[in-house]
Amino acid sequence: MVNRIQLPIVVYLDGIGFGKTLEDKPVRDYEVHRALIEGCKKLISYFNVYFCHVVSDEVNLYLFRNIPYRGGEFNVVSVSATILSSSV
Repeated sequence: MVNRIQLPIVVYLDGIGFGKTLEDKPVRDYEVHRALIEGCKKLISYFNVYFCHVVSDEVNLYLFRNIPYRGGEFNVVSVSATILSSSV
């Protein structure tokens, strides 16, 4: 059974593991923050997101207009996490 989510929603993506991956860069480093912003831009473009917000190592997507994958919760979360991770 697929969990279907309905609008409005906020997808919260936490940068768990970024510290290990980025090794020599602190999570709050300017370059890391810029990379998260670029990831936000890709998410905005891919999902036609209303708003994307970056704080520390967290990214929040605000979807008010449309929801991809017919609202399939797993798809929305996994694809958004994949796009952000691959971008960063």
